Formats: sequence, structure tokens, C-alpha cells
Amino acid sequence: MAEDEKKNQAASIPDGPVFPPYPAVPTFAVDYVPSVSYGIGNVKFYMCRLDSELYARETTVVPVLQAIMPNQAFAHMVVFFDKQLENMIERGLVSKEEVENMRQVLSPKEAAPDAD
Repeated sequence: MAEDEKKNQAASIPDGPVFPPYPAVPTFAVDYVPSVSYGIGNVKFYMCRLDSELYARETTVVPVLQAIMPNQAFAHMVVFFDKQLENMIERGLVSKEEVENMRQVLSPKEAAPDAD
């Protein structure tokens, strides 16, 4: 089987329950999550699009969704997405190297230990 066919077949195998499209549920095209804030009880984050102007001179960040969730629900979502990411890596839909590079970019740099 060709590599592209293998990826397409792997992409079509659902993980978990399959829900039909619901016309009453809005669909958002999202490119990334630029920020998250959290405190006692809740987490808030924005999902944004990167939209180009008509003549593509620059890209504009456009918030499309603000989500506010209880801390435990957010933690559950992250664990769920982490498992889905593992499955995507296993199926060849995204490479482990890409994910590691993303994690390095998002990880804060460790400060050098103080010399006492």
C-alpha cells in the first residue's frame, strides 16, 4: 500500500464515538490558541485564525472563540487531546519530530542556576 493511501486510510478510522454533524452547533476554523489564563475554578482561552488581508501584505490574528471551562474539564480535554495526538503520530498523520519542535518552542527556557 502506498504511503499516501495508508495515511488516508488511517485518517478515516475514528477514535471514540462518531457524532453526525449537528446544524445547530457552530463550526469554527481555528489556526491556533495564542493564550490561556487560569485561576481558582476556571480556565479561559481564545482560539484564533490567521487571516490575510485581500492583497496578502500581512496576516491578522482574529479571535473566533473564547472558551471558559472548569479546571477539571480543561484538564480532561488536554488529556483527551494528548491521547489523540499519540494516535495521530502512530498513524503517521503528524511526525513525532514536529510535535517535539512545537513543544520546545512553547516550553519556557530554564534559567541558569544561581552561583552561590
